[in-house]
Amino acid sequence: MIEFLQLADLLAAVVLFPGREDVLRWKWSASGVYSAQNRNTMAHLLMGCAFTKAVLHEVLARVGALCCLPRPSEDLVAWLSAGARRLQGKVKVTRSLLNLTLWRIWKLRNACIFEGATPVVARLVEDIFVEADLWRAAEPSLK
Repeated sequence: MIEFLQLADLLAAVVLFPGREDVLRWKWSASGVYSAQNRNTMAHLLMGCAFTKAVLHEVLARVGALCCLPRPSEDLVAWLSAGARRLQGKVKVTRSLLNLTLWRIWKLRNACIFEGATPVVARLVEDIFVEADLWRAAEPSLK
């Protein structure tokens, strides 16, 4: 704990953006313990929140893969291992698209927390497909 306080003292004078007030956009647990009870757990963020569900639905609907949506009985690990296999013949492409979608959701979450970004489903879905096109161009086996 002492190291944390010393680090906080050192960083107190650091100015990231001159002329712009620093704002605390996230909170940490005073005990240092993060439990599954926390609504910001990975499972909630990547499967349970309404924003993620809407993004997953839009992305998978555009590629005709709604059968790959998480089922209510699946936890995150079970879904990640089984979801893409539901679309036979396109497992690698579907798994890549799911990974990209979850990665972009995670990046947007960080932008919301640390930069004050506003989440917009349609904008994120478009960004995902733009990046997917780049992935496809770089990896011919994803076509």
